[in-house]
Amino acid sequence: MSLLEDVLIIKRKYQIEILEISSRILTLSKGEELEKQNITGVGVGYKMKDGRFTNDLSIVVSVIRKHKDPNDIVGEAIPPEYEGVKTDVIQTGVLKALSALPNRSVNRPALGGSSIGHYRIGAGTLGCLVRQNEEPYILSNNHVLADSNNAQIGDPILQPGSADDGSLADQIAELSSFETISMGGRLNHVDAALAKPLDDTVVSPDIMDLSRPNGISTATLGMKVVKSGRTTQVTREEIRQLDYTCIIEYDTNVFATFDNQLLTYWMSDRGDSGSVIMTDDNEHKVCGLLFAGSIWATIINPIQDVFTALNIDSIY
Repeated sequence: MSLLEDVLIIKRKYQIEILEISSRILTLSKGEELEKQNITGVGVGYKMKDGRFTNDLSIVVSVIRKHKDPNDIVGEAIPPEYEGVKTDVIQTGVLKALSALPNRSVNRPALGGSSIGHYRIGAGTLGCLVRQNEEPYILSNNHVLADSNNAQIGDPILQPGSADDGSLADQIAELSSFETISMGGRLNHVDAALAKPLDDTVVSPDIMDLSRPNGISTATLGMKVVKSGRTTQVTREEIRQLDYTCIIEYDTNVFATFDNQLLTYWMSDRGDSGSVIMTDDNEHKVCGLLFAGSIWATIINPIQDVFTALNIDSIY
């Protein structure tokens, strides 16, 4: 096994133990006191020392708020290492699904990166077009196209979303399928859904301000990536952690735990959910589907898991 594979095995062995140090998340925006419930996730990335990344792979623990002792989680400490693998602690704040709050106008054909949403939500981002049984479908998040499990197949999908003054007159698609999100139960792997365009001419395979995606790719540590989203438009970052296990807030005191995610530092804001993450090169291969984050970090579903969950054949 490679060193990375060794570290991934050790991380997965201890990830639940680490998360259980912090069994629930407090919403600090309301001024509540932070107790022991500070951990938001755990992944594998390069350890940071003196503000710079080293070449040492580590088990990286995310916290709402970091303290003077970098391993102190308010009364409970993260060990400096697990089976010889060093640990590191980074601050992410509370991780939230980034929907309901530029790329906000009516677009015909509708491009990847533009505002879209189920008729009952505010707005998210149209990720890209994918192919299923030779037909084009719109790819975005469950919480963007399926109202966080609350929608019915066939429901109207608007472009732009209602937060951007979209109405039923702006319907471009119908909800086709979605992966159900387990709130507070089993581990989730994707927040993803598909919508069938009413007419193939109302959508485009191009991504706004970028080029058309060219297939898919597996994300690797340090990979340079780019996205186009409804709120922050084009932003660039690097894959900072792999195999990230985290707790995401969908509503007040409603949380879902996701396994095997990707983490970058900040590259998104509310309304960017559903953006596809692509390699920042001439090929623009899709490696992930953005769905959550904070003012410090962005959380991404690996695209292979999205394809498997929704029975997607290829990028359109």
